Amino acid sequence: IVLCGKRLYVLAAEERLDIPVQNAPEALPPLFDPLRKQYHYIVVDVPRQSGAFIQQVMEAAGVRIIVTDQSAHSIRDTVRLRRFFDAPQANQRNIVVLNRAGELGKADISAKMMTDTIGMPIDVTIPYHPKSIIAAANAGTAVTETKGPVTTAIQDLASELIGRRETKRRRFFG
Repeated sequence: IVLCGKRLYVLAAEERLDIPVQNAPEALPPLFDPLRKQYHYIVVDVPRQSGAFIQQVMEAAGVRIIVTDQSAHSIRDTVRLRRFFDAPQANQRNIVVLNRAGELGKADISAKMMTDTIGMPIDVTIPYHPKSIIAAANAGTAVTETKGPVTTAIQDLASELIGRRETKRRRFFG
């Protein structure tokens, strides 16, 4: 486990590309049980393929997130993943994140058409803003260390994850 920032720890495993990954569902409890005792949140980035391992991770998750974009391919994958999201258990929440919004310009599928197709609302939209990403990469810093639309969207996602999503207050005259 490596410390990345003030309060983020990363446990990563790089798998060889020439050998298929074998995820054993029985490996989850021995890994997650000690992690749950030490950390408030555990984020698992699951692959697109299905199987018993993915099913078990989705069932154990308190918050399940689908990250999608405005391409037809991504929307098809989102619809395919709906089976995990359609029947949340008592303490589960689902979040849909639209990533790189506006990247394809006029070729983008509209957010309204996306929500109609996937049958779920988009909870957080992260804009396509290459200037922010390139500036952070060139500076060797996280994109969230500067102000901008991407940082604001990531802060919105973090608030959504911890259940503290703020609603924008309307001014009296505006």
